[in-house]
Parts: sequence; C-alpha cells; structure tokens
Amino acid sequence: MKGKSALYAAWMPLLKGGGLFMQTHKPHQLGDEVLLVLSFLDEAMKIPLTGKVAWINPAHATGNRPQGVAIALPDSDVGKELKKKSKESWPRW
Repeated sequence: MKGKSALYAAWMPLLKGGGLFMQTHKPHQLGDEVLLVLSFLDEAMKIPLTGKVAWINPAHATGNRPQGVAIALPDSDVGKELKKKSKESWPRW
C-alpha cells in the first residue's frame, strides 16, 4: 500500500496500540504472528515488525469489504514509533 490515503484506510485505532489492515487471500487464524516489512510514506528505511492477527475479514464479507486481516501493533519500540508517526501524519480536522 502506498500514500497517505492508503495509510488512513488501513489504520485501525480501535485496536489497543493501533493496528493495520492488510488485504490478503492467505488463510490466517486469530493470534497468528505475522512479519510485516513496512516503509513509512516517503521514508526509504524499511521497518520489520511482528504483530498478531486481531481481526479477520473473510472472503465475501458483508458490505463488500476486502478480504484480509488486521494486525495488532506490538507494545515495542518499533510499534510505538509507528503509532507516533501515524498520529503525526493523520489529518487535523
């Protein structure tokens, strides 16, 4: 995913510590550990992050929502930094 609009669409503030929704067709179970490699908007640095599946949208979900999983961010320095950067980039209404 790329760009601020993709970040806003993927950000899941309802999860404690925040989370990211990732479209995928791969099967996952709640609690599965997932390794993500992220780059934050215009930064070249890649951030490896291990999170846990906290939400699953199955294929053919109601409301035409995409199939995928929400990954809960870990309570780690990397997770906290990502949450901080997300808040800094979020639009001010």
